[in-house]
Amino acid sequence: MSSVDISTLFGTNTGNANGANDISSLFGTVTGTASKNSSPSIGVSLTDYASIKNGSYAKLMKKYYSNDTTTKDVDIEAYKSKQKLVAGKASDVAGKLNDLMDKAYTEGNREDISKDIESFVEKYNSMMDSADKSNSKNIIKTAGWLQDLVADNSRLLGNIGISMDSNGKLEINKDALAKADMDSLKEVFGYNPTGFSSKLLYKSEQIYSLAATYGTSATAYTSSGSFNRNYSAANTDSSINTTT
Repeated sequence: MSSVDISTLFGTNTGNANGANDISSLFGTVTGTASKNSSPSIGVSLTDYASIKNGSYAKLMKKYYSNDTTTKDVDIEAYKSKQKLVAGKASDVAGKLNDLMDKAYTEGNREDISKDIESFVEKYNSMMDSADKSNSKNIIKTAGWLQDLVADNSRLLGNIGISMDSNGKLEINKDALAKADMDSLKEVFGYNPTGFSSKLLYKSEQIYSLAATYGTSATAYTSSGSFNRNYSAANTDSSINTTT
């Protein structure tokens, strides 16, 4: 059976001069010994803190430190299947965001815009569900960053009837959406290279990119097959190495 070592699935901290893995680095942040991108009050990276809070790191550490040898080698086909599911969900989100950014935000298009927004919310929640179950550290962390982006724009989203629940999932008030000011709808989902929708699209494309390479590296291409102008070699990680 083809298998992949669990340390490869969870990635490595390539920026650590001592070659320490991310699990070890996490302990450094929790104990306050890490300083880079850390909260001054608790010594924990805000991104890692979000992953700790939503249980992502608990899942990873449980697998990593388990005495059950079956957790050390994962069925590669089952792993790939999960990542293909994430890639498909992320592609759906990216496609819907592109649709919304291409809309003409006029009263005549209100019904069509509302349907697309409702569809986006459904696809976003589905993508986040699959990302959380991916068993990939890189995908889980990127999904956490996306969740933070949505939380940071809660006021903007609230203006059109969208909120985030305690589990990080989006909820929509259809009555509020139907009454939302057209300018507010455009501010959230209309095309703006530095706006919320573009940032949301970029993070969704990152999830797609990671999932398309089975959670271990970022590619230079988006879900539509176009070149990702924000691609950087610094985003790449080690590839999956299989053994027979």
